[in-house]
Formats: sequence, C-alpha cells, structure tokens
Amino acid sequence: MDIKGTVVLWLTAMIPKARPPPCKQSGQACKSTTTSQYLLLVFSFLLLSIGAGGIRSSSLAFGANQFDKGDNNNPNKQTVLESFFSWYYTLSVVSVMIALTGIVYLQDRLGWKIGFGVPAILMFLSALFFFLASPFYQAKGPQVPTEKLRFLNKACIIKTPEDVKPNGVAANPWNLCTVEQVEELKALIRVMPLWSTGIMISINLSQSSFPLLQAQSMNRHLTKGFQIPAGSFGMFLMIALTIWVLLYDRVMLPLASKIKGRPVRLKPIVRMGLGIFVSCMSMVVSGIIENIRRRRAISEGLLNNSQGLVEMSAMWLIIPNSLNGIAEALNAIGATEFYYSELPKSMSSIASALLVLICFILWFVAGKWQYGPSVDVDITVRMMEPSHDEADDDDEIDLPQKKKSTPDLNSC
Repeated sequence: MDIKGTVVLWLTAMIPKARPPPCKQSGQACKSTTTSQYLLLVFSFLLLSIGAGGIRSSSLAFGANQFDKGDNNNPNKQTVLESFFSWYYTLSVVSVMIALTGIVYLQDRLGWKIGFGVPAILMFLSALFFFLASPFYQAKGPQVPTEKLRFLNKACIIKTPEDVKPNGVAANPWNLCTVEQVEELKALIRVMPLWSTGIMISINLSQSSFPLLQAQSMNRHLTKGFQIPAGSFGMFLMIALTIWVLLYDRVMLPLASKIKGRPVRLKPIVRMGLGIFVSCMSMVVSGIIENIRRRRAISEGLLNNSQGLVEMSAMWLIIPNSLNGIAEALNAIGATEFYYSELPKSMSSIASALLVLICFILWFVAGKWQYGPSVDVDITVRMMEPSHDEADDDDEIDLPQKKKSTPDLNSC
C-alpha cells in the first residue's frame, strides 16, 4: 500500500493532466485544481496513510520477535533487545533528518518528478529486501495461561462439553474465551497505568509551535550574513536524541558494566521516569528563557512592535530542545521496550502502537488548545516576526508564517 501511494503521488508530478498547469505570469489568475486531480492526490495520501500505519505498528514488533524471549531473566538477551530498540529508534530519527534535508533538497533543486521518484524507488527496494530476507525469519510457538490475575483464567476454562462445537470453536464466544484473549486483557490491565504516564512528556513535546515563534522573535544569526531558519531548531532535538543513544548504548553501559564486573542496564520503567524528569527540566529551562526574552522585549521598547527582534541569541533555545531530545530517547525507547515485554506476542503490534496512540491524542488536544482561544498581540505574549527590510541583508529571507504543531514522526 505504501509503494502504491508513493507511486500515485509520483504520477501526479509526472502526468501533466494530473495537476493544475503552472502560473506563467504573476498577474494572471491561476487555474484551480479540478475535482479529479484533487481526488487523485487524496487517494495517494490515503494509500500512504494505510501503508504507514501497517509498517510503523508492525516493523518494530516484527524485528523484536526475531529475538528469543524464552528466558526473560537472561541479561544478555535483555541487553540485545534494549540495543535493538535503541538503534531502531535512532535510525528512524536519522531517516527523518535525511528526508527533511536530502529529499527536500532534491525536490527543491531537481523538481517534484525526481523528488517524488526517489522515495518511490526507496520504498520498492525496502519491500524487495523484506521478501529476500523472508527465509531467515523465525516464528514463535503458542502460549499457555499465566499465573498473574488468575481469576481471569476461568474465562477460558471449558466447563461442559456443550461449550465447544465439534470443530473446536466456542459455542458462545461471550462465555468462553481463548487463552490469547485472556492474556491480552491481563496485559492491557497491567500496562494502562504506566501508559497513562506518557501524557506528561507528550504534552511537553507537543509544544513545538511555541519554540518556533520564540525563534522567530530572537536573533538567529550565526554570522553577519547567515541565520538559522526558525523551523530548523527542531533538528537539535533529533541530533541530541541520536547522540544520547550512541553514548548510552556504546559508552555508558559498557563502561558501567566494566566497572561493576557484570552486565549493567537500566530497567525500562526507570528510563521512562528519567525521561519524564528530564522533560520537566526542559520546560523549566524554557520558562526561564521565555521570561528573560519577554523582559528584554519590554526593556527594548518592543511592547507594541510585532515586527521587532529581541537582542537575545536564539541559540539559548538549543538547551531545551536538546533536553527534549534526551527525554524522548529515554522515555520513548523505554516505553516501547516495556510495552513489548509486558504484552503477549499476539499484541506485539499494539505494543508499538500504544506510544503512537497517546501521542496522537495529546497532539490533537494540544493543537486544539493552542489555536482555540485568541492570542494577545502584545509583544509579551505574541512572538514577533522579522521584518522584510532586515531580512534583505541576509542569505535567507524569512517570510511571515503561521505553523501548526506537527507531531515528531519518531516519538509518534
């Protein structure tokens, strides 16, 4: 489905009749998109969404299933599984960074035909490698009821011969459940309390539009003629996440194991808690930076100047972005490992989707809250945008823009 969606999207750029004609003159009225062209574009997005939903919810669980979970007390197996989750998440972040830089560069320099064609080729190669490696995949055996929450086991106990049909199917599915169904319910009951703790860090990470507006109102110059785009400060979150995973997996854990003389690893619950704590520290730092920025805006006489720039370096925003990256690395990877280890094999895909589910809910609620009430245009509340005259001297021209919160593709 993902390949089909990518190909259809590529065809909208290749076929002239699949898109509206370009505007030849600035003063000439442009032809709008026809209904068929619009439906074709929406159809490609629909295929992409269905395909991405299947891949993102199953790929992590499928890869983790290739590791033997028969002995959960074996520290070596747990270490390998932890490394797998860490590197999977890191490579996902790196791929997003490549897409936001390399693919966007191709689309900007070489046009949409090449820009959409490259992702279509990459998706085809991904599917090809998946099928070529299929002989090496391993499957797992069935389960038996566990001793935890034993009172639920009676739901899968056959009391009379009439409870089961001759073909082995339950006569009344409401009275007799399978072992898998009982174990799935037990697992959900166990993980729901800790799943709800993801609300706190998801709320913090959903405030991506506010740092963007902060950056637009501050001095973003690295040199006299070059400034970092306001929307690029989110890249520091991804960079910090990648660096932290590399240091944690390749430096901290091996060093701690060498000092202790035995394998050392932090439990998923501990990492989840540390991630929430670091996320809180990020919000504290963000509040301090914003307080200083607002005071400077008032002292510099920019109270009613929506075009003004505060004489304060936007590089201070790297600190909260980096802390958010570390928090996401700790919490998201730990939560994924926790869900996978607690849920049965039949719910492996749900284990991967639980993190995305809470992200979707919180991003939706946070987006409604941020853009629901009216925003005060006062400089102490509203972020300023750079004027066109000031941008003329720079290599980059920042046009006034309003951006909504877009969720982090790797944490969601």
